[in-house]
Amino acid sequence: MTELLRTVERNALKKGREQGREEGRQEGRQEGREEGRQEGREEGREEGRQEGREEGRQQTALSIALALLRKGLPLEEVAALTQLPLAEVRALAQALSAQ
Repeated sequence: MTELLRTVERNALKKGREQGREEGRQEGRQEGREEGRQEGREEGREEGRQEGREEGRQQTALSIALALLRKGLPLEEVAALTQLPLAEVRALAQALSAQ
C-alpha cells in the first residue's frame, strides 16, 4: 500500500510539474507577444516621426528653392544651397516659368 501511495504521489508530482511548465510556457509566450507588440509600436512611432521630419525637410528645401528661383539665382546655385538634385530644381524652374 505504501508503494502504491508513493507511485501515485510521484505521478501527481510529475503531472503537476508538466502542468506548471506548460503554464509557464504559455505565460512566457504571452509576455513575449506583449513585449513584441510594444516594441513594434515604438519602432512604428519612431519611423513615423523620422518620415515626418524628412518630409518637413523636403518641403522646406522646396520652399527655399522656389524663393531662390523667383529671385533669379542660377539653377546650380539653388541646387547647392538647398541640397536638392539639380534635376528637381530644373523641374521647379520649369513649373515656375509655366505659371
